[in-house]
Amino acid sequence: MAESATSQLEYDSAVNNLASAEAGLIQLEKQIEQSRASLAQEETQLEFTRIFAPTSGTVVSIEMNEGRTLNANQQAPNILRIADLTTMTVEADISEADIGSVRKGMDVYFTTLGSGTRRWYGKVRQVLPTPEVLNNVVLYTGLFDIDNSDGALFSEMTAQVYFITSAAQNVLTVPMGALSFVAPPSPAETAARREAAGTDEGSPSGFTPPAGFTPPAGFTPPAGAGGGRAGGRPGAAGRGAAAGSDGRPRPATVKVVTPGGEVERQVMIGVTSRVTAEVLSGLKEGEEVIAGIVQTAPAGGAAANQQNFRPPGGVGGGFRGF
Repeated sequence: MAESATSQLEYDSAVNNLASAEAGLIQLEKQIEQSRASLAQEETQLEFTRIFAPTSGTVVSIEMNEGRTLNANQQAPNILRIADLTTMTVEADISEADIGSVRKGMDVYFTTLGSGTRRWYGKVRQVLPTPEVLNNVVLYTGLFDIDNSDGALFSEMTAQVYFITSAAQNVLTVPMGALSFVAPPSPAETAARREAAGTDEGSPSGFTPPAGFTPPAGFTPPAGAGGGRAGGRPGAAGRGAAAGSDGRPRPATVKVVTPGGEVERQVMIGVTSRVTAEVLSGLKEGEEVIAGIVQTAPAGGAAANQQNFRPPGGVGGGFRGF
C-alpha cells in the first residue's frame, strides 16, 4: 500500500483478515484454559474415588461393604474405622463417694477377665467433670493410658481398676483377722491429755496414743504419724488401695503365741488391705499370731468334728479349729 502496489480494497480486506485471525487465536487460548480447568476438576473428582487412611493402625470395624451407594452430599459417610492399638485408653467409672480421693497423676492398675494375675500399671491422666447417672448412681469417668505394644489388650474389654491411695513395699505384715484395732480417743480426751502434758501440739512426732495404750518395748512413734505418708507407688500390688487406707499409723492389739501361752500385745499398724496390714512396730518376723476364732474343745460327739477340721490355706499359723 505504501508503494501503491495494491488497492485500498485489498488492503482493508487484509487488515480485517488479520484482526479475525487474532480474535480466533484469543478464542482458542481461552478454550485451552477452560479445558485445563475442566481437566483439573475431573482430576479432583477422580481423587475422591481413591480412599487413603489418615493414620496407620488396625481396622477395628467395617461399616460399608463393596457395592453399596454412598451419599456424600449431606455428610461424609464412615466406611471403616482405624485405631492405633499400641496405646490404649482405659475409661474407669468412679463413684461420687470415691471421686474425692482420685487426683491427676495418681498411680493406678487394672486387670481384665482373661489376664489371670497380670496387672497393667499407669497414672491417671484426666477425670471428666461431667458425670454419667445410671440407676440414680452418679459415676465420673477417669482416663489413663496403657502401653499395648504386645497387643494383649483389645477395644471394649472389661477392666477392674484399682486406684492406689497408699502403699508399702518390703514390710512386715500380719493378717487382718489377727488385729483388734483400738478405738481412737475422743476430741475431749485428746485435749485433756495435751493440757496435762502442758502443750498444745501433742507429742513431738504428732502421734497421740489412745487412753490405756502401752507402747511395746523399743517402740518409737514415726515422725509425722498424724499426717499420713506419701501416696502409693507402682508395683505395690495395690495394698492399701483395696481397703482405702491412707497409711496413717493406728494402734491395735494382737494375740501372740509364745512358749508360755497366748500373750496380748499392742502394735502399731500402717497401710492395710482387705487381708493384710503393715506392722510398724510391736512384732517381729516369724512370730505366730492368732488369726481366727479360738474356742475350747467341745465335749462329746462334737470332738470328732474338730479332729476332721483343717484350717484353710494361707491362714496364719495361730488359727485353731472350732
